Amino acid sequence: MVESPTAGRAILRKPKKIICALDVTLVGLKADGIVYYQAGIGTGLGIKDQLLGGSTGLGLSEHIREAYYFLANNYSPGDSIFLVGFSRGSFTARSLGGLIGNLGLLNKKGLPHFYEVFLDWTDAGNPESPGPSFWEHYRDPLEPEKRHIPQTPSNDPTKVYEYLDEYRASKSIDVHGQAWSPLTD
Repeated sequence: MVESPTAGRAILRKPKKIICALDVTLVGLKADGIVYYQAGIGTGLGIKDQLLGGSTGLGLSEHIREAYYFLANNYSPGDSIFLVGFSRGSFTARSLGGLIGNLGLLNKKGLPHFYEVFLDWTDAGNPESPGPSFWEHYRDPLEPEKRHIPQTPSNDPTKVYEYLDEYRASKSIDVHGQAWSPLTD
């Protein structure tokens, strides 16, 4: 439900689909919703990005933060989120899904604190980390601020990982020794 600013009464809003495409081409896709595209790690124009990003994954954290921020800004209760990725983008999608699973989606009031929360989340479990752990410091105070996606009792109708598929390489060999292609199945 959305409050109508003109009439001052509640109106029904059709849930939308939010598609987060990470290093995957969605040519010909007719999306019924919002699509966010992010080029893959190591696919930038600079040689530094291509070499370091492609070989070490440099930039992964930034990609996760950018996609999370997009989702948190565009999500409304009842929306469906689709994380789609290819190759390194699939790792980014899984990492983003893990972050959402642990933290939920912050609302606009909590979003300005996201970078600090993210840094502490990436450092969670590090015994040499100074100060309180991520969970002690942020989880309880942000509980009312987070969007209730997974792992929250007030969100019974939410379906988490309705469909999860992973496709590793187009040149993989099947059990019969033949080259496999997604177009031949």
